Amino acid sequence: SLSPANIGGYLYLCLFGAVLAYVLFFRGIAKLSPAAVSSLGLLSPVSAFVLGWLLLGQGMDAKSLAGFALVLVSIFGVQRAVMKKVV
Repeated sequence: SLSPANIGGYLYLCLFGAVLAYVLFFRGIAKLSPAAVSSLGLLSPVSAFVLGWLLLGQGMDAKSLAGFALVLVSIFGVQRAVMKKVV
């Protein structure tokens, strides 16, 4: 049987995990260039790592941290290149 906490968690995931993410994603697609939007897909595992680290106390080994840094540098590089073309 479902408890009120289960139903509340499900509603939270539906609202923020699906509806809000859907609206923000398509709003961003309408306003950003394709290059900028495609690089933002890499932020999903980065945000999962940060939330796991902050909320659950999870950690990563050196190889994983190097990958984390590489993803951030690549996103920064793409966004910087896109902004130079816009200006």
